[in-house]
Amino acid sequence: MVDKDEAAWKVLQDDLDNRRPFRNFEYCRKDKDGEIRYKRVTGKPFFDRGGVFLGYRGYTTDITESRRTEHEFTQRNKMESLGSLAGGIAHNLNNTLQPIMILSQMTRDAFPADSDEHQNLQLINQACARAKELVERILAFSRESSYQLRKVDIYEIVREELELILSIVPTNITIRSRLSKKTGIVDVDPIQTQTVLMNIVANAIDAFEGKPGRIRISLSRARVGSSSETAIATLKKGDYAKLTVADNGPGMDEKTLRRIFDPFFTTKQPGKGTGLGLSTAIGIVYKHGGTIRAISAPGEGATFEVFLPLVQGKDS
Repeated sequence: MVDKDEAAWKVLQDDLDNRRPFRNFEYCRKDKDGEIRYKRVTGKPFFDRGGVFLGYRGYTTDITESRRTEHEFTQRNKMESLGSLAGGIAHNLNNTLQPIMILSQMTRDAFPADSDEHQNLQLINQACARAKELVERILAFSRESSYQLRKVDIYEIVREELELILSIVPTNITIRSRLSKKTGIVDVDPIQTQTVLMNIVANAIDAFEGKPGRIRISLSRARVGSSSETAIATLKKGDYAKLTVADNGPGMDEKTLRRIFDPFFTTKQPGKGTGLGLSTAIGIVYKHGGTIRAISAPGEGATFEVFLPLVQGKDS
């Protein structure tokens, strides 16, 4: 068992103690392949003559896909609404920052470089620059920033970004990769797509909090169909590039998992992060007609699956 809703388990235990049938009890556990699956159970308990619980008669339903579908639809609708709001706010902030930056620079340069006035205005200008950078990240999240779409080999995009990641990753982190050269062609903005990978890996690194850890990055071809095994509710049927980033970190509980893509949501201490890394990543992927799936449980690490639609032909 990888997740435990204490309240739900207390209700189940009360049903068992009183030998009552139970309905729609939900839990999650890992299957033989190590994937987290969600189950819903309804049944009637039975006991031996001494009152020892032996099991139940009833049925179990795998609700993993319905859970994920519900979450993905909710997340997409939320991101659409927040994206519009964030875009409007970012534009207004940008307009407000412009005169502050320009006038603070002009006034700063009018004072000697070693004067207190020059130094104070320099600090104001630096603060404006940081605020402007934040505005740019909000615009990227809201998907109002420009995209330069090209038909490119997804393997080359990931390989190139992985080289950069390997050059800057902390020594306490071990990264293993398995990239298929035959994954295919995608119609994307290469820089934005690489940002997705960087943000997800950075999130995994932060989760280790300086402790040793392992991150696995893989790239393969995936088919999204109409069967329960291959369907992804928010995606059209077809072939996709599947980029997976999995870590063996502390993992996340259900409450955190449901909010990780929310803008400005972070589990870090104040001042340690903006909470825009993953929300920016999923905003970029949505723009490209894909989605991101997050799978995690406390103590079980986290896995992020990025799906991007494949196309035919190569970039000219």
